[in-house]
Amino acid sequence: MKKLIGQRELLESEINKIIFIDHSGIAFDLIKSSNIYKFKYSDDTYLIDKLCIEFKKSVTNKDDYIFYYRKLIFDVLTTYYSNSKKFKTIIMDLEQFYKNKLDRNIRDSVECLINELKLYKRSINKECITERDKKTLQKSFNIREKFSKFVEKSQDLSYPFVGVSKLHSKSIITIDSKRAAYDGAISIKKTHYGYQLVIYITDVASYVGNDTILYEHAYQRGESIYTNVDNNSYIPMFPHEITRNFFSLNSGIYKKAVAHCFNFSNDFELIDVSIKPCKIRVSKNYTFEEIERIKSDDPNYDMIYLLSKLADKLESYFNLDYHTIKEQKNTIIRKNKTQETTGSHIITISTLFLNSYIADIMSRNKYPFIYRVNDTSLSDKLLNSSIYSVNDLGHVVNNGNCYGRVTSPIRSFASLLNQYFELMLLVDDRYKKNATIDKNEFIEKWSSELPRIVDDLNLRLFLNSEYKDAIEKIFGKQLTKKR
Repeated sequence: MKKLIGQRELLESEINKIIFIDHSGIAFDLIKSSNIYKFKYSDDTYLIDKLCIEFKKSVTNKDDYIFYYRKLIFDVLTTYYSNSKKFKTIIMDLEQFYKNKLDRNIRDSVECLINELKLYKRSINKECITERDKKTLQKSFNIREKFSKFVEKSQDLSYPFVGVSKLHSKSIITIDSKRAAYDGAISIKKTHYGYQLVIYITDVASYVGNDTILYEHAYQRGESIYTNVDNNSYIPMFPHEITRNFFSLNSGIYKKAVAHCFNFSNDFELIDVSIKPCKIRVSKNYTFEEIERIKSDDPNYDMIYLLSKLADKLESYFNLDYHTIKEQKNTIIRKNKTQETTGSHIITISTLFLNSYIADIMSRNKYPFIYRVNDTSLSDKLLNSSIYSVNDLGHVVNNGNCYGRVTSPIRSFASLLNQYFELMLLVDDRYKKNATIDKNEFIEKWSSELPRIVDDLNLRLFLNSEYKDAIEKIFGKQLTKKR
């Protein structure tokens, strides 16, 4: 082996160890963390080029070929050395591979990757990247930005309040970023036995059902897509008007919600819990910045103080280091924040607490539920994206305990479906005005259907993630045209 020029030498065996560890993506985190992209041989060739060659020799499965090529190109090459000649060579290699006899899915994946690389090559060469190019990329990933006319017309439908009672509370608030769609609201009050915390989640599941066009569109999209390019590159799971008019818990308007009432002792020990559908009227939509500037004369000042106190008591249950890293990377809420605020801390803890509680009760009863799972043995630096599962395999954010979301039904199909399961299986019968279901038949039906749905969602989650990466790397800050 020729002598390497760089920070340190890597033996042949170490190279193989780095790139061929497994198929989880950890290998590429190691590549990035070891700075091997800087290493050169004495003849000015890069070590990373050798890794590319060795990688191609190692794969026998066509799916692995695409997965590893995508990870290697977009996690390593585009991050560390952008060379249009290099991408030209890779494009030619993929085009040659495309001529082979391939399954439909593989052909689509290769074609998608070729389109991405061609666009990236153009961006390296400082060529103009347009909205039309973005549409081409969306088509490659089967991303739908516009909704069908039938879905758009559904915004004219009325929002039903049949079967729910009004829940009276003077102080129900939301805390979120400016111009957000409000999935959840919160309130807390002092009681004779301690405190009552109520977390309200907008009742999207009752409105959408599981046999409507809106449901099908949400299933196909999987989630709302956020990118760090600009505010106009956001692709919602539901149309903006439906979200604003029906789902979002805007202040001053009665909205349908699912209330989760947690009763705590004076020492903040959980006593009991009840879940019921209701209609509520939020008193105020706060931004994170407003919570930081709140004064003692604000009518909700004492309540916010109690919420902050409760959040401090509950935070030890969760791995907040992991949560902060993932939120800073994947959401727009804290995109420009350097540290956690009072408002974001309240929402983080209350969200994690509710999601963990519902996941736990669904697990203990062996009810159908979509869990978020990852490898809880991995260190912070090597944590990859979570995936969905029908099994409660544990999640790092909940210190290895089961976890699944019910708190974002506007933005996540998994959360929407989990809310549906929650309404059907956990709501006390005395709050149900609709016909009772055959619980065993319901559980059997969804337990058989859920694995296929989860597989579809994981694929959609992966494609959405790759699309976001491609958009941010290829388009940079160029997408500034408003809708």
